[in-house]
Amino acid sequence: MKILFFGDGDWATAALQTLIAEHVLLGVVLRRHPTTQRFPDYVSQLGLPVFSPVKVNASSFRELVFSLQPEVCLSVSYDQIIGNKLLELPPKGFINLHAAPLPHYRGRAAVIWQMLNGEPAIGLTTHWMSCQVDRGPIILQQQVPLGENDTLQEALEQINHQIPGLLRETMKRINLPAIREDAPVETGSSFPRRLPNDEFIDWGETSRNIHNLIRALSQTDLYAATYGSDGTEIRISGSRLLPEYPRQIGIPGSVIAAVEEGIIVKTGDTAILLTTVLTGGEETIPRLPLSYRLLNRGEMRLRRLEQEVTGLSARLARFERVEQEEYLG
Repeated sequence: MKILFFGDGDWATAALQTLIAEHVLLGVVLRRHPTTQRFPDYVSQLGLPVFSPVKVNASSFRELVFSLQPEVCLSVSYDQIIGNKLLELPPKGFINLHAAPLPHYRGRAAVIWQMLNGEPAIGLTTHWMSCQVDRGPIILQQQVPLGENDTLQEALEQINHQIPGLLRETMKRINLPAIREDAPVETGSSFPRRLPNDEFIDWGETSRNIHNLIRALSQTDLYAATYGSDGTEIRISGSRLLPEYPRQIGIPGSVIAAVEEGIIVKTGDTAILLTTVLTGGEETIPRLPLSYRLLNRGEMRLRRLEQEVTGLSARLARFERVEQEEYLG
């Protein structure tokens, strides 16, 4: 089958490796700003025609796609929304791979959102695209099992291993016209891009929610974060749940025990074991004294605001004292 491929990242590499062995690749459409250089470098080694339109829906690019005469277009992690005129060009459709169990978890950072919600598996969906993000008739769905301690990197690697089989079966199914009939519309859910400061831990949350945040952000550019009571920012890369730990009233964020594997910190319900933190770019076992406080971002901002107010009050008091001395003198 003649395919025009749109993509970016490691999943796109895994997809292209599968497709090029079994189909005719007419070319690859890259993002204007690829997330890494690995995928563009791989594409250049293949000697395929490469395109990187500023606006994918521009008439000049549509004319180019029309001249290539693809039977199907396939998108894996491409970042521009494809308009109807372009979607209608390939006779067998425009297909997208989304790492979520559509119609749920539409949008950005779908794997991270699934991990934050404690899902037991990551969904994988191939579907015919519409001009609305992550919508359109579903072709095939699979699941990637997820353990409660699996990190984001482990989840991404498992997805990478499953992509070849998913795409082979998808390419078989697109020749079956019956499955392209529109399925009943489900409400589903859409999620936004993760923003800076979303990585800060709220120690008043449950242990499971905090653990899910830590593992979902491990080995990313951010990592889960907190503040020490001295104002130091701490990045946390590893944790473990303590299912037998009792529910006790305490101060969330306080270090309540030190063990060989790390430190135990009070949470909103029970407690969590922190096993690794980042120190100088290296993972180390955290060593903090008992009763040491880890602060939420809001607590840290309030503490700094209080310090600023105290400083301003002291300066105002000095100013008033000098003014009074000058008046009396």
